[in-house]
Amino acid sequence: MKLELLHISKQKDCILQDITAEFAEGIHGLFGPDVAAKKQLFRYMEALGKPECGQVRFLEYDVMVLDIAYRNHLAYLDRYPLYPETFSAYHYLVHTSLLQRLTIQEARQKALHILRDFGMEEIRDCTLDKLPEFVACRLNLLQTLLSEAPILLLEEPLRGLCEADCRLALDILDKYKDQKIILIAAKEEAPYKALPLVSYRLTDGILTRV
Repeated sequence: MKLELLHISKQKDCILQDITAEFAEGIHGLFGPDVAAKKQLFRYMEALGKPECGQVRFLEYDVMVLDIAYRNHLAYLDRYPLYPETFSAYHYLVHTSLLQRLTIQEARQKALHILRDFGMEEIRDCTLDKLPEFVACRLNLLQTLLSEAPILLLEEPLRGLCEADCRLALDILDKYKDQKIILIAAKEEAPYKALPLVSYRLTDGILTRV
């Protein structure tokens, strides 16, 4: 399984400059201060924006051509932010699980599994607008990490989490490292050093393997 960036470039504003990379199963970290370039790169990898030059390819197909067939293979932290605030945490988990190619029965089972096994049963009927921010972050991260999708795009995945939740997230990432393509975009590498990952620096629009 491969996700390839083939001569991705954008000359205007120098956001990206001729990036070529190949990601296979494992954890890949895109680190460095170039936030604008990382966001642009993730947008291309999400197939929500076509590069001015080059291609993003998954399983040797252009992701823009695959369209929804590709996005069904993708999970990323900002994918599910627009649900009505009146949704309960349980219904939020069920609906977002349906986007992960699960049946309604599987989605219900997964929602109950996350709430029960990660100590959040008490928020099952709590509406999204009443969830504390750190709980919402935890819920969204768990739903993304435990996705059926083979590609995970994680932008600052540990942001807003307590130390225990950070350890939990890192443990889940380590568990899936041989099964999924996991891309982490973050400013600092330090929180992820315990993981066996391939590190890249993105500086001034240039991606460099460390």
